[in-house]
Amino acid sequence: MTDIKPISVPLSRAKIRELATIFRKVTNTEKTFYFDVLSFLELGMMTIDNQFEYIYLPKNEMKGYYGKACPEEHKIYIREDVYTGATKDIGRHRFTIMHEIAHYFLHKKENLILARLSKDEKIPKYQDVEWQANTLAAEVLAYAPLIKNCTIKEIAHKCAVSYQVARIQLKSI
Repeated sequence: MTDIKPISVPLSRAKIRELATIFRKVTNTEKTFYFDVLSFLELGMMTIDNQFEYIYLPKNEMKGYYGKACPEEHKIYIREDVYTGATKDIGRHRFTIMHEIAHYFLHKKENLILARLSKDEKIPKYQDVEWQANTLAAEVLAYAPLIKNCTIKEIAHKCAVSYQVARIQLKSI
């Protein structure tokens, strides 16, 4: 049995952290713990891509997806309950939106190949599109230069991320 999987150009955590730094500089949020992911989705993305659209859809129309990035269509689709959760600063939902933004920037067609892998074969994590999007989302939301002297609880509170994201980010520094 084989599966067709997208494989990205290689990106290390160090390279993704550099991208997060550029992201924070461009958005003028280098000294701010809290990254306003909704404002960036709704306003900031338009300054980068004037064709960009974000679309909120009911849960039943998203067919099991929390969000979906379609860079070639200039669109990100977000499930309505995820958007609502993000307005309430629920870390998991903020992370989901940032994760889709990360896919939007990192995973355009020219950065991907499709490969047929055997069931037992694993994609190296530095080429795994989900690992890359998770890592960029975490690096932007819990920005390493700001959190290095914080506790997990402080990171979760100040950055409005889950304890899991806070723990992973702190461990990665």
